[in-house]
Amino acid sequence: AVLYNPTAVGQTWSQLVTSGGALPCIPLAESLKQAVTPSAVGVVSAATVNINNGAVVSANAVNVLEDILRTSGLTSATITSGRRTSDDQARIMYENLQAYGVTNQKALYGPNGDAVIDVYAAQNQSGASETTIKAAMKQKIEELGCSSVSNHCSTNDVFDVAPSSISNDSAFRTAVQNSSAVRKYIFPPADPAYHIEL
Repeated sequence: AVLYNPTAVGQTWSQLVTSGGALPCIPLAESLKQAVTPSAVGVVSAATVNINNGAVVSANAVNVLEDILRTSGLTSATITSGRRTSDDQARIMYENLQAYGVTNQKALYGPNGDAVIDVYAAQNQSGASETTIKAAMKQKIEELGCSSVSNHCSTNDVFDVAPSSISNDSAFRTAVQNSSAVRKYIFPPADPAYHIEL
């Protein structure tokens, strides 16, 4: 009744169904190409977000990451870092500086972040202890304002996802880039983690 063209067929739908003859129906056969279900194109119905101890993230951030995972066909991911205090920021910057070096880390930050890195470099060169270096870095962070050093210190949803928890890098990157909820992102190797800002 919806699809046929009465002008071409020459009869109304009611005449067709009461004519008693062979009806010009659309054949439906298993050989015809059927619609693809969402699961066939990589979308999963459920996804799990694991949060490392101490990482502070909102329910909204978790929901967005779950949506990204479902879209990319992945079932799980681990958030390693979320909103940070000045203590957290100093500790994480220290650990990354130890692991990746000054040049690598300066590529991630703006002028204020670089100023904190300069404190690390000077203290490290003078032979200061880890505790002393972190304390000096924290002091500089608080002097400049934590949120001016890193967006992790802002009230926005900012979080890092461990690359080791992502089984399909290409699909995950594409889903992050296409998410309307994501405002900014930095991918490895530019950042050690998948850095996502909402």
